[in-house]
Amino acid sequence: MRKIISIQVLPKWRLKLTYATGREIEVNFESKIEKGTATEPLLDEDFFKRVKIAFGGRALEWPGELDFCADALWFEGSGEVNPFAESEKAS
Repeated sequence: MRKIISIQVLPKWRLKLTYATGREIEVNFESKIEKGTATEPLLDEDFFKRVKIAFGGRALEWPGELDFCADALWFEGSGEVNPFAESEKAS
C-alpha cells in the first residue's frame, strides 16, 4: 500500500506526487476530467488547486468527496504494471 506524503500542483491539470518511499511521479488529470460527471469541478483551476492528501496518504481528495486512490495514481504515473488491471484483462 502506497502512501502520498506531498503534492505539488503543476500547470494544465498535473500533479507531482511524492510517496513515502521518496519517489516522485507526475500524473496528468486532464484525461480524467469530463463534463457532466463528478470530475467536472476539476476543470476550474482554482478548485483543482484545493487538492489535499486524505486517508493518511492513501488518497487525494477535493471538496465534495471527490477522491483518487494513491495506488491507482502510482501505477498510472510510475510506469509499473498494475497487476490487478492485468488480471481483469485476462478474464
